[in-house]
Amino acid sequence: MIRFALLDLDALLRGEGAVESAALRGEFERIAGGLEAHFAYEEANLLPALRGEGATAP
Repeated sequence: MIRFALLDLDALLRGEGAVESAALRGEFERIAGGLEAHFAYEEANLLPALRGEGATAP
């Protein structure tokens, strides 16, 4: 998921002409949202497992 977002961002930055700030902002927001969701999942599932507690369902 994050890999594809970064590839999309790279393609946007390598594109011809000027990069629209709205498009660039949208890509960064999409990447940030994906990272936040990923970290929330890790906090809910991995931290309890490391503490020896039960993990929650996704």
